Order: sequence, then structure tokens, then C-alpha cells
Amino acid sequence: MPTPISYDRAVLARLVRRQHGLATHAQLRALGVSQGAIWNRARENGPWQRVLPRVYLLHSGAPDTVQRLLAAVLYAAGQRAAAAPLSGRSALLTGRAALHMAPGSTTRHEAARLAPVEVLIPDGRRVVDAGYVRVIRTRRWPTRHLLVDSMPITGAARAAADTAARWTGRPNALRAILTTTVQRDFCTAGDLVDELSAAGLDRVPTVALAAEELTSGVTSWAMGHARKVIAASPLPPPLWHPDLYTPTGHFIASPDAYWPRAGVALVITSPTHPPTRHQRLTPHAIHVLTTTPTTLRHTPTALITSLTEALKNGHRSAPPRGIRVETE
Repeated sequence: MPTPISYDRAVLARLVRRQHGLATHAQLRALGVSQGAIWNRARENGPWQRVLPRVYLLHSGAPDTVQRLLAAVLYAAGQRAAAAPLSGRSALLTGRAALHMAPGSTTRHEAARLAPVEVLIPDGRRVVDAGYVRVIRTRRWPTRHLLVDSMPITGAARAAADTAARWTGRPNALRAILTTTVQRDFCTAGDLVDELSAAGLDRVPTVALAAEELTSGVTSWAMGHARKVIAASPLPPPLWHPDLYTPTGHFIASPDAYWPRAGVALVITSPTHPPTRHQRLTPHAIHVLTTTPTTLRHTPTALITSLTEALKNGHRSAPPRGIRVETE
């Protein structure tokens, strides 16, 4: 015989609205929902469904991206946080899921496919991995966090560092994640480098290279790869991402690389970074070469050949006069 339902439906409705249709076992019990009612409604083909241990979605149908991630935080918060599991004091979404959910992100839909989803908890708490959730314990609890769709998440710098700490994929893919985090203005290069250092990750070769690129102004995979290609070539080292000014102090542009003695600049273009810098540089007698991420990836020798010829021609003639160069 079905268990009678005696809890306040209005109070429960307000809770699930705040939590996108989710509730923990502890929250349901605190509202007066009996154990029998929970079991009955979460049975197979029942109106509720168990998403993770002691976390329920109070309607049928597959959870969406926000519900899936929010359920992970609710699970990791544990039963002692029943009154405020989403306060950010007991659990925070981190790692790649937090980066996808960062304010301004256009890749939120990609978080739906992530497994595992990483959630940060304070060191010493007894919560284990479950389902698609990976629990990460830390003694360095973030002093600040963000709230996105009622979900507490770490800042982008911490999320990227937590991603790097457990990365098992290709090194270049990790470098792309770290540099993209800065390129998309989720955080500053300085904040990310500081976070990587605080986690002791600056001793990991791949992370150390990415940190060096970030502090040198390299904020995209293409710039990082261009630096690697040029460093491995016989070309003299350029200035990376300098600011160029006219003799009267007017800003011209910031090419991705610049050889001042030859007056040669390299500009990396893409659909999201059109070659407007080319148009600002050429009127000042600067020889501009453009390349694309595709060229860098597949035919880097063609770029080196073009740069070699341009530098030879530039050294034969006088470099542009009066161009003032500033670097960080």
C-alpha cells in the first residue's frame, strides 16, 4: 500500500525551484517526507528518480546539463550540509565542468558529456567517488567562488589548475585548455600562473611550458605553437606580442611576433581574429607575414621559409624609422 504523503508540497516546490528540480535525501527528510514516501516515489518508473546516491530528481526524463552538474555538487556536499548544500562551504564544482560553466562561456553544452565531473571538498571529509562524480579533497579551500545557476563553482584559475593536476591526455590538449582559459578572459594570465604555482604544478614540464607562454603573452594555442616552431628553426628569436607605437606615441598594433632590426612582423589570423593588424602595420613600412593555425599545424616549414626570406630582405634595407617598441 502506498505510503501516505504528509509533507508540505509548497515548501518542497520552493526548494526544487531553487535547485532545478533536485533534492537530497537529507533535505526531503528535513521537510517531513518519510523514508517510505521517498522509496515509493523513486521506485522504478516512479515520478522521481535517483540521479546519484541520496540525490533525487523530482520528475521523469533525463537530467539536463545544469541538473547533472548540480546533482554532483549536492552529492559531494554530503548530508551534514542539508540546510545549505549549495553554500560553497562544503562542495564546489571544479575542473573542466567549471570552465564550461564559467560566466561568458559558449561551451556549456559540452559539460553534458564530461565524465568524470570533478567536485572539490575540504580535506578530511568522508565522501567517495560515485557514478560520474570524482571527489577532490583539498587543504587549499578557495577564498572566493562563483554562483552559476544556483551552483557554486570555483573561479576559472582554480578550475584550470585542478584540471591540470589530474590531466592524463595529450600534453598539447592541456596547453590549449590553459591558454584558452586566458584567451577567453575567464581569468588573467597572472592569476592562472599563480594558481598553478600554488598547486605545485609549475614543476610539471607541460604545465611549466604553458605557464612560460602565458607570462610571455602567449594566449592561444596558435601563438604557443608558433613560438615552438620558430624556436626550433635557425631564425633569430623575435619579440613576442610587443606593442608598436609611432614616433609621436600613437599605438599602431601588437603583432604576434616582431623582428625590429628587419622590420618584419608575424600575424596569426583566424575567423575570430581577422587580419586588421596587417592593415595597421603595413602603412608604417613594416613587412607583415600572416599565417593561420592550420598552416602552423600542417606546414610549419612553409612559414619558416617565408620568414627567412623576409628577414634577409629586411636586413638588406633599413628598418622602419621611429617605430617605438614596448614589451611587458
